[in-house]
Amino acid sequence: MMRTGFHFQEIFKPLFFLTQILCLAPYTIKNKRIIISKIRLILSVILVAANVALTVIYFKNLNETLNTDFAKAGTIKFLSIFRDLGSTAVMVVNVAFSYGHSKRLLAELDKIYQVDKELAELGLEDNINKANASLKRNLKILLVLVHLIFITFGETGSALLKEHERVMYLLVNLYPRLIIGFLNITVYMVSMLIEGRFKIINLLFTRKMIESNQLRKYPIEFDFCDKIKHLVSLHKVLVKVSKEINSNFSFQVLLCITMNFILLIGDLHTIMYIIFFGLFTKHSRIVFDILKHCIGYIFDLFYIAKRSADLCEEANRTKVLLLGIKIDVEKEDERNLVIASTLKLMQNKLEITACKLFNIDNALLFSICSAASSYLFIMLQLDMGNKQNPTEAPMGVDNTTLIF
Repeated sequence: MMRTGFHFQEIFKPLFFLTQILCLAPYTIKNKRIIISKIRLILSVILVAANVALTVIYFKNLNETLNTDFAKAGTIKFLSIFRDLGSTAVMVVNVAFSYGHSKRLLAELDKIYQVDKELAELGLEDNINKANASLKRNLKILLVLVHLIFITFGETGSALLKEHERVMYLLVNLYPRLIIGFLNITVYMVSMLIEGRFKIINLLFTRKMIESNQLRKYPIEFDFCDKIKHLVSLHKVLVKVSKEINSNFSFQVLLCITMNFILLIGDLHTIMYIIFFGLFTKHSRIVFDILKHCIGYIFDLFYIAKRSADLCEEANRTKVLLLGIKIDVEKEDERNLVIASTLKLMQNKLEITACKLFNIDNALLFSICSAASSYLFIMLQLDMGNKQNPTEAPMGVDNTTLIF
């Protein structure tokens, strides 16, 4: 059990409400303490087990609804199976990790609350309130965009395009996608929360930098060294919190990035296959449905990279601002403190990684684009070569819609 002494309930209230609907976090608050609720835990296990059972039943019947000739196109068949099974597998991992990580996340949020209290004592309460209001607006936008449009409406539309097992398809896919979407939004919001605190700290350093350029003998405050030490210590706390949260969610984020990347390439390959072999007119609805999936994958990859890159940029920008403070030549102690603090910040660089395999930043997007282009070019060449080879049996194209 631990104390829930943070003031972010109002900001994350929609997410908390969503966890109750999805039975994602089997916790309850009693006497200002978080305890495991046995009823919610049992209900959560039942929902996950039921979804896994439905997935198994769905794929046992799937072979009967697939057109055998067209299903021999291995990439397309793999795509259909991987999309559904992958979502279910990631859902199971997310639920399992959420049981252990919920308390850790709340502990880190409590540390951010302590930082907020110290920043408020420095006269920055209005800045904190503005940052929190912006977070609430962004959360509402993300919930509508991700959960309502991309997931709920998107999966319902995909189910309507099915000729068989429409209800089963929706049951198998909707719940896992909502769980994955919840995880992604949680990561987005926590990243923006910490980034906002870095911006407030950087605002103070920016003010000091401007003052140092306007005054001849700076600093003139007697407590200049104490303020710099205080701000650097708060920055250190936020960097440590960021790394801890990154460690907690690293594996789940890695799974989501991997799954989105594979599905994006698979869907783009399917679209290119349909277009290049003259099937677009007959299967245009399927192409638009796949494009809808691709937009969701691209959004997830782009936004997680953007949030991570913006967070790291704001955290690592502090040392540049600190070096920009001009210290009078006679103020040796203050100058030495600024240099020492800058060196500490340089050694405490923030990087968001996926299980320390690669950094999650803007460079990741360029790597994904490069890899996707190469893979699609190779697969298209193989498809065209197989199509032109007279020794290969032609693939059936009459019932393409049945695999999606």
